[in-house]
Amino acid sequence: MKKTLIAVAALSAMAASAMAANVTLYGKIDQGFQVQSKKVDGKDRVTTWKGVSGISSGSRWGLKGTEQLADGYTVGFVLESGFDGMNGSGNNAFNRDAFLTLNTPFGMLTVGRTGKLSDGNTGDIIAGQASPFGTSYKLAASTNTTFVGFNNDRTDRALRYVSPKFAGFQVHAEYANMTYQVPAEKPRWEDETVDKVGDTASTKKRYGGIGVSYANGPFYAAVTAETIRLPASDAAKNPQAYGFAANYDFGVAKVFAGYQYAKESAKWGDLNAGTLGVSAPVAGGTVMASVAYAKGDDSHSLTSGALGYKYSLSKRTYLYTDVAYAQEKAATTKEKTKTTEFNVGICHNF
Repeated sequence: MKKTLIAVAALSAMAASAMAANVTLYGKIDQGFQVQSKKVDGKDRVTTWKGVSGISSGSRWGLKGTEQLADGYTVGFVLESGFDGMNGSGNNAFNRDAFLTLNTPFGMLTVGRTGKLSDGNTGDIIAGQASPFGTSYKLAASTNTTFVGFNNDRTDRALRYVSPKFAGFQVHAEYANMTYQVPAEKPRWEDETVDKVGDTASTKKRYGGIGVSYANGPFYAAVTAETIRLPASDAAKNPQAYGFAANYDFGVAKVFAGYQYAKESAKWGDLNAGTLGVSAPVAGGTVMASVAYAKGDDSHSLTSGALGYKYSLSKRTYLYTDVAYAQEKAATTKEKTKTTEFNVGICHNF
């Protein structure tokens, strides 16, 4: 009896603490089916059929909470972990987001693991706004067709500042001191950022970005400038990327546009890439369409297009489908790779 009372008291204390801090358990699970056909010059076509988790939005679960400190001042946190809904596997705990925020009348500070300003992750103000597909739907994602100058890895040990709104304008600035470690078999920007004891200036990469966004009713626009400073031991030059995104909702349709110029990109060299898109309400759902083109050094190019449809079954559940096509021309061999992808699935938010 005594142990039962102690357990009840402990649970009550935890519940009271969670209520005081406004802690919320949230997440989503996205399950779908994908057919992908790929043809490389001089080789047989390869077609794959498979179940895929996270097509329209990455499957995840997380905890978030806020606490008011004083008038106009709140502290909050987000701990978010991604997982594969097809087999239940996941990466490190809270691999998507792990940060603390401080909201003040002078702006918001974020500290921890988060996204860059143009990579489609938390804090993004560009990639997710440039296409009706945002940064999802695999081959149709803007981070796979247009915003390819940097990879879309999140940043560790990041410090971000977002200003209050001034006549619709906001300033965004971020700095992150990330460990730089590249296995020989992986190209730059596809490495994992891993903490190492004894890191020095010669073994770390540093990310810096600044941007301005503007939102006023149906209109949104943003620009960013970013760079990654490579370790002194790396012979490559520091990559830079400059991005723009805008969209306008006319009611009967919403139009999207995006552009990125990147210098010293590991895969593309000097890159120019752009995308146009539109979404419109049709038959109770939303039709989405986009086209994109990217061109780098030595005639390296990527041409793509996508068409999709999303239909809500409730406020938290929707069905989706899309078909996308991409043709990439290699820089050195001039070899062309043609990929066609069809997706269909269901996503539930909780």
